[in-house]
Amino acid sequence: MTSDQIIDQLPYVFQSRLQADSYFANIPVIVADEGNIKLQVQRRTAAMTSKGGKRGVAVIVLQLLADDSFASLPLGPMTLSPSFQVVEQVEINRGANGTGVSARQVARRIRDVIKGFVRVGMFVGMRPGSPCIMPVNLKEELGENVRAYQVDFHCLEATSVVPTQVAMPAFVNLEPAPQVGLICATQGAQIYYTLDESYPWSGNRAAVLYAGPIAVPATGAIVVTACAYLPGVINIASAIIRETVMATQLTQG
Repeated sequence: MTSDQIIDQLPYVFQSRLQADSYFANIPVIVADEGNIKLQVQRRTAAMTSKGGKRGVAVIVLQLLADDSFASLPLGPMTLSPSFQVVEQVEINRGANGTGVSARQVARRIRDVIKGFVRVGMFVGMRPGSPCIMPVNLKEELGENVRAYQVDFHCLEATSVVPTQVAMPAFVNLEPAPQVGLICATQGAQIYYTLDESYPWSGNRAAVLYAGPIAVPATGAIVVTACAYLPGVINIASAIIRETVMATQLTQG
């Protein structure tokens, strides 16, 4: 799939992801390019009500923003910024046929469903924006009796070919056990790692720049995901490594 196809299709991928979650069974999810948004909200909430469903809240999947964060690298991945708007028709939502959930609650649920979402061959490294959830004024477009919130994310394209110019990092066991280290054969390379299986790059707030031993709990295990980069050109990266590290492996090895 080409990059321009990704930008066209991703809003519908996010629409399907939300619709697959039972939380949105009574909440219409609408892609912003489907014509008149106000009319779409009215039609879909009316259709759900006629089938005995609830109404009063809808989600609008906005069109993608894209930024060439890796301009120095030919064919480097673009940073994509998916956004969602939650629209609550307050009086309807508080009535007998209302959904029983506020726009703020729905916005939080979107954060939970989309954060960490990965679609192979399309995007990686999904992370919340900062701020992730913020109020927006849609009264002019959708009427005075509307409360709305926007939920923002960032991710990287996964289809562009990024040349590997940095050696893949490797794990080393350190003393005293249990702790593990990371090394890279490329001189001057920096290693970022995560412990939540998310994408290890500097734009991810969960990623840590490796500076010393990683502690391993005496019981249980940690999952270390790591990638090496050249300083100042964070777009030139190694392949990613991921390994489950257990204390028993380190102490018996």
